Amino acid sequence: MRERLEAPSGQVAIEGWRRQRRIGLLTATLHSLDQITIAAVNGHAVGLGLDLALACDFIVAAPEATFAASFVNRALVPDGGGMYSLRAESGSSGLRISFFRAVSLISEEAMAIGLV
Repeated sequence: MRERLEAPSGQVAIEGWRRQRRIGLLTATLHSLDQITIAAVNGHAVGLGLDLALACDFIVAAPEATFAASFVNRALVPDGGGMYSLRAESGSSGLRISFFRAVSLISEEAMAIGLV
């Protein structure tokens, strides 16, 4: 944060834009690979971590895994392609509701709504 505060005017914004672009390319690549992709979650998949997991074909979760769209609590939009992946998801309205309400889901709840 100190480096950001000391950065020249405009530098923080351009670096943020570049970071967002790289993240978008990463999740788009994951989503469009010809190979099957599997997200193995054994901790927290929150914010960008959830977006990355959603970009995979399958999500395998340990019993202690949790999932949350935490950016919603900060009045932000999913910045890692989560909205696209959520739309492409064939599934559950429970997943969409959890996503937009920023509800934290434990592994069993995620399995019940078809996330894992």
